[in-house]
Amino acid sequence: MAKQAFEFNKDWMIGPDLIHYDAWKSYYEGKHRTISDLVGVNVIGEIGVRAGYSARCFLESKPNARFIGYDYYAGAELGHGITNDILLDQAKKNLEGYSFEIKVTDTQNYYYLDVEAVDFWHIDADHSYLGAQHDLELALSSLAKGGHILLDDVGNSKQIAQGTEHEVRRAAEHFIKKYRLHYKYIESLTGEYLIWR
Repeated sequence: MAKQAFEFNKDWMIGPDLIHYDAWKSYYEGKHRTISDLVGVNVIGEIGVRAGYSARCFLESKPNARFIGYDYYAGAELGHGITNDILLDQAKKNLEGYSFEIKVTDTQNYYYLDVEAVDFWHIDADHSYLGAQHDLELALSSLAKGGHILLDDVGNSKQIAQGTEHEVRRAAEHFIKKYRLHYKYIESLTGEYLIWR
């Protein structure tokens, strides 16, 4: 029997995000494809969970994996009546039925995270150079042998061709060089690096 194609579900989104559904649909489906191609993914970690859209895509691909997410839900107003409390509630709703834990904390305050042997990390949090560097270091310190890190927001090919500076890309390239890691650029709405040892 052929495997059914994955489709990012509009029902997983909230409020103003729905306006951008068509633009974001292929972006999130790409995240599903990226993790689908990897074997041995039993533990998924994410820094920057937001409303759980990426996490849901990962768990749709690896339904038996355990998910642990970290996000700094500070309760701030994000516009259109969306607060961080609403985002956290949506993330929990999106991950219902899966093995998951979301820790409400700022990863920038830690030297290590309370998780080990993570097979797949997704980082989409602090977009400053130092913030991205810090989150990459945290992920690497708990990455399982043969594991991967998917880093978001390195810039799409149009932005790169125009010479648009991206703090996250700069941080990633320094990090990759420092630890002599391998990486693959993935074209998407925001551009991503898949990184491994």
